[in-house]
Amino acid sequence: MDEFLANFIPELVEAAEAAVAAPRRRAAWRVDPMDVGDADFKKSYRLSKALATDLINALDPLVATHSIDIKTKVLCSLNFFATGCYQTPIAKSNSINLSQPTVSRCIGEVVDALNHPSIFNRWIHMPESIQQINETVTG
Repeated sequence: MDEFLANFIPELVEAAEAAVAAPRRRAAWRVDPMDVGDADFKKSYRLSKALATDLINALDPLVATHSIDIKTKVLCSLNFFATGCYQTPIAKSNSINLSQPTVSRCIGEVVDALNHPSIFNRWIHMPESIQQINETVTG
């Protein structure tokens, strides 16, 4: 019996350690969006890289970043806002490596942060004249 326990217990401990091993983490980005050309970036996110970086920095204190960084959350949300595609196409894109439910949560968190008065009043402006509407349409 002692010999059985001497052989069995180390195997049991090894199996338990393997079961609680750290979960595998996937990289959020297959290709860093900041490395693409300016025109492609603007097409995907409807903002320049500089403006997107400013927005990321402004939202940083308002968005929790436990496992997904602020840049990933903001850019996947901006891509959704810019393209009008629902979350599944975003999750299957070439640059973002997140599941559809994760993308959905990111969008919700970013929308909540965008609605914060300090952000909303600084970043969101509605056109007030025909000229401003035309400028918005033409980009």
